[in-house]
Amino acid sequence: MLLYPTWGVPVQTLEAIAYHHSPGKCTATSFNPGTAVHVANVLDHEQHSRQHVGALPTLHLDYLDRVQCREHLDDWRKLCQVEK
Repeated sequence: MLLYPTWGVPVQTLEAIAYHHSPGKCTATSFNPGTAVHVANVLDHEQHSRQHVGALPTLHLDYLDRVQCREHLDDWRKLCQVEK
């Protein structure tokens, strides 16, 4: 596991934080922590859009195709639905 030398934090963790709005900058080719953070962030904003001010983040579908996860979106949305 590659660690950032100063903080001792795994690089995948840093990429997940840094690129959650722009996952295409990540070099990953499969599901990774950054994928989870990106999708969770967007789905949370979709569920709570009335509570947020400003532009909502959008899913980067090209990235999800690259990491072969786009087919899971409907299932992930169902899992994140808030009961009213």
